[in-house]
Amino acid sequence: MSEASEALKLKDVFATENAALSSTVERLEAQKRDLRAQTSEQRDQVAKERPRAPSLNSIREFSSLIQPRISQPPAPGRRRPAAPGLRPQAVRGALAREA
Repeated sequence: MSEASEALKLKDVFATENAALSSTVERLEAQKRDLRAQTSEQRDQVAKERPRAPSLNSIREFSSLIQPRISQPPAPGRRRPAAPGLRPQAVRGALAREA
């Protein structure tokens, strides 16, 4: 009889532990679903806020607007600006030394 009663006690203990573990697993799975839903919502929100890269058409349109300005010669009486970092006097001095 003692073995039978011990077996029944163990069976009750295992059943209780199994129920507790099952409820824990269900709770953790629900948390996982909630976190995935939050992550998805956050990802969508970030995608809405992030500036989009310019499309190829908008790049072509912009370059077609600025291209004529780049290739046009300077207006009469005006000179092209010197290269960045060079002072006009230094350029004139270098040209005078070459001549």
